[in-house]
Amino acid sequence: MTAQAVTPNAYSPYATADPTQRHVFASFFGADPLPNVLALAGCEEFAVVPSEPLTDTDPDNPHAGLCLDCVAAMRGKLRRAEGKVTDCRFCNMGTTHDGLCALCRQEAHDEWWPIRPVSDTVPAGAVPQRIVKPRPGDVPADVRLPDGARMVDDSTVFANPHTTEWAIDSEITVDEDDARSYVVDVYREWLTAPYADTEWPHLAEQRRKILAQLPALKGRSLVCSCEADSPCCADVLLELANPRPQPRHRDLYSTIDIGEETLRWCEKPDCDRLVRQGVKNCCTACAVAADGRYEIHAHSDGCDQRWEQRRSHLPRLGS
Repeated sequence: MTAQAVTPNAYSPYATADPTQRHVFASFFGADPLPNVLALAGCEEFAVVPSEPLTDTDPDNPHAGLCLDCVAAMRGKLRRAEGKVTDCRFCNMGTTHDGLCALCRQEAHDEWWPIRPVSDTVPAGAVPQRIVKPRPGDVPADVRLPDGARMVDDSTVFANPHTTEWAIDSEITVDEDDARSYVVDVYREWLTAPYADTEWPHLAEQRRKILAQLPALKGRSLVCSCEADSPCCADVLLELANPRPQPRHRDLYSTIDIGEETLRWCEKPDCDRLVRQGVKNCCTACAVAADGRYEIHAHSDGCDQRWEQRRSHLPRLGS
């Protein structure tokens, strides 16, 4: 008989283990790892230690949802191929875990855990935005990141391999602000250009991992350590994860007369609503997003009611 199913380990942006499975941890000198820390699981990947560890794990009758590599490790039969060793992005120590060594990965998790969102579910109507990561000690104990927010700073898989130091050392520019703008532009090109894997073949695997995780960022606010007024790769990820709908083909300057009212299109490219002549946008939400960077999920200022009244006179426009 199959054992009862188990829930996966808690989410951490610094975990490398399969997030859909439950992972188990070895005891060291008779002591179990502490709950909620990031530790090396039996599968030799990092996962969050659960607050209530499994106590009845039987390798011969494992729980449904348990990591099979962890089960193999419990049986003493895990044989893993050695991963490619690279330098840690922060301390230059050798690591086989995506460019972030065990110590730096655990420290990053320990900083993130107290401010992690209460819920991983994005609230209805929330507009995705970039959030500056609070510095340790700057946040009261009861303050958390917005529900559904995800960390995307350079300690995560979304790190930009093109750094400001690289831009300056390559003599592309000597100004740090210019270098930051440049590497953010290169980050966008690297992720979107069809020739990216040819131009940067040594970064093809990292690019594949980022693009594979982009759909999971849709609708979420993204957290990074960059200053609020500086260029940031999180803005690129927001744009790619929340693609702007293609604008309908229309003449923004054409008008439609309804009785005594003359109307024209809202100037937000993906908005399909009409406004009075002389007015640029149908509501504040469209005005704020008129540059079209992010998808707006809801109109404001009573716009829905006004549009319903106007649309009733315009059956040929549909919805």
